[in-house]
Amino acid sequence: MTRHCSNWLQSYLKYAIPVSEMEERGHRWIGLATVAAALGRKVWIDQVTFKWFPNMYVVIVSEAGMSKTTT
Repeated sequence: MTRHCSNWLQSYLKYAIPVSEMEERGHRWIGLATVAAALGRKVWIDQVTFKWFPNMYVVIVSEAGMSKTTT
């Protein structure tokens, strides 16, 4: 399968920032959380006694009316 984007996060930011009220750093965290969710428990770092998985709990905090819900 061919890649549509050479860098998914950069492509997402280029798409999302102009059409949303959320600032760039909020979109960056949304993008990272999306990548972590897509990876799930399919990717890990083995530390012999335990494994690191891409678990992320992201809470978006911003001023009222900044489209956090729709982002």
